[in-house]
Amino acid sequence: MKCIDYWHIKCPYLGSRKILDKVRKEGYAIGRKKVRRLMYEMGFTAIYPKINLFKQNFKEAVVPYLLCNYKMNFPNQVWSSDITEVVNNS
Repeated sequence: MKCIDYWHIKCPYLGSRKILDKVRKEGYAIGRKKVRRLMYEMGFTAIYPKINLFKQNFKEAVVPYLLCNYKMNFPNQVWSSDITEVVNNS
C-alpha cells in the first residue's frame, strides 16, 4: 500500500495498470485486481479530463443579444462593455 500511495502521489494520472507496472518493477509480486482493490480502499482514482465536462454549464453562459431588433440611427446611440474577469487561483 505504501508503494501504491507513493506512485499515486507522484503521478496521480496513473491508473491501476500503470501503477501495477511501477510496483512490479520495485520487486513486488502483485496482480492488477489487488492493486485496483487497494486503490479503491484508499480512495485513489486516476485524474484525467472527464467526458463532456465542459457542457454542464454551457446554457448558463449563453447571453441573448438584446439589440438584434433595435435600429441604430446615429453614432453613440448604443454602447457596450466587456465584463470578463480573470481569476488567479494561486
